[in-house]
Amino acid sequence: MDNKIYIITEGLCAISVCAPNGMSREEIEREVNVQYPTGIKSLWRISGETHFKTGQTMPCQCEQVEDRKHWLLQC
Repeated sequence: MDNKIYIITEGLCAISVCAPNGMSREEIEREVNVQYPTGIKSLWRISGETHFKTGQTMPCQCEQVEDRKHWLLQC
């Protein structure tokens, strides 16, 4: 299994990532902050939003890889 987290989109205060299904919320936050630090005092945290702007639920199933999900994080 590929345990790497991949950025899907990145903005000033939000980032969406593709992560393995088996990763906990805490592991995702930790890995995103290690791999893609915000550069400011705030850390990336999984968003409290229930849906992405596209209307998909958060997290949502990755369309390309069955055992991965997409997550939204904010700082």
